[in-house]
Amino acid sequence: MNKHSSATSIAVAWVVTLLVSSLGDILSFELAGAVPLWLLWTKAILLGALILLSGRFRTIKMLRPFFIMLWAITALQRMNFWLLDSATWKARQNQQSFAVAAMSVQLLEMGVALLLIGMPFSAQKTSAEILPGQGG
Repeated sequence: MNKHSSATSIAVAWVVTLLVSSLGDILSFELAGAVPLWLLWTKAILLGALILLSGRFRTIKMLRPFFIMLWAITALQRMNFWLLDSATWKARQNQQSFAVAAMSVQLLEMGVALLLIGMPFSAQKTSAEILPGQGG
């Protein structure tokens, strides 16, 4: 991989990271008072398209695992928000003491974090396959 290709991949990774990060959610909330649902779907569609296109374009081919991780983070965070915002969850939390309610939220978030940590291990790719020139 040459320097130009590497620099392009890094630039693409940074731009995509900013586009799918919480930055859009924060700006929407601060400027409009709410985060529109279409913003989540736009992020998911963008990442899905990049995952599919990464098979065709050599410049972003090595970013495919990164795009998959970003998609998984986006999906798991959104599922976590939907669960915490559901009427069933709120009713259950209101029946618990503060300590138990706070602990259950933290355990749920820790579960999401553990799923994200486990994803690279389940991909069964070596560092040499993901980062050419970096592996042994």
